[in-house]
Amino acid sequence: MRFAVIDIGSNTIKMTVSDVTAGEKPVNIMTETVTAGLIFYISDNLLSDPGAARLIEVLSGFGSLAKRLSVDKLWCTATASLRNLKNTDDIVRLVAEHTGIKLEIISWEQEAYYSFNGLCASVDPPPRRGVMIDMGGGSTELLGFIDGLAVRTGTLPFGCLSLFHDFVSGILPTDKECRAIRKRVKAACEPMSWLEGWGDTVYLVGGTARALASLHDAIYSTGRPVNGYTMTADEVAATFKCFRDADKERISLLTRLVPDRLHTIIPGLCAYRRLISIIGASNVVIALGGLREGYLAERLAEAKDNGELA
Repeated sequence: MRFAVIDIGSNTIKMTVSDVTAGEKPVNIMTETVTAGLIFYISDNLLSDPGAARLIEVLSGFGSLAKRLSVDKLWCTATASLRNLKNTDDIVRLVAEHTGIKLEIISWEQEAYYSFNGLCASVDPPPRRGVMIDMGGGSTELLGFIDGLAVRTGTLPFGCLSLFHDFVSGILPTDKECRAIRKRVKAACEPMSWLEGWGDTVYLVGGTARALASLHDAIYSTGRPVNGYTMTADEVAATFKCFRDADKERISLLTRLVPDRLHTIIPGLCAYRRLISIIGASNVVIALGGLREGYLAERLAEAKDNGELA
């Protein structure tokens, strides 16, 4: 059978299409991404009419693509992009009316667990201890785990896009703006004392993490695949410093490697660096699997329990 999962984020909307054969792991056949920038359509905690129209336009396109690909079942989720709005219920209703797609608003706790399940499913062997960081456009979810089991979770009220929106006056942040970002991260983490000294390794999932792998590889020429990509905390700091004060050559490199994240990657790396320092980790692992993969795994497990899958 063929399944699709749509993830509506504050910056991008993604759809992953997977083929599932009984007794085997899902096979990702494609991932489609549209940069919608929903966060820029939000004012007074309301998604504007143009923002709703943009969302409906993108989802209509994904729905049509799913039909052309003969998708058997499509799920659509939204995270921080829509869950805290005053007009969330209206947006869910409009999406259903105009696209026929049922939009599920998931909590930050669900988001963290789905991302962790996606991480464990994509890294071989599955990680045993550490902290997972899932940085989106508008929020960052964290999950501490021991012996492969989730123990602590938390959410931070920022993501790479909201940090850019709140602190950056140009395209790339200045030194002063980076200091303000670090201060914001530190303050947000203060209630989460469990983060300190949790483990030696952090596991990063999401688009900003994959972009970090691309930039790190451009500096160190590792040639390693993104899934399970490893680096040290010092190398994360070096990668951040390399591109923070980017000259014309490095800006060209950013444009070539992460064109859709040119404005958000440095705020994201600044936040990563501070989080890694707070946790006290010395190693970093980046995984391809995340929320969409974990969500699909959960839905497939439910279908199997209900006898809908062999």
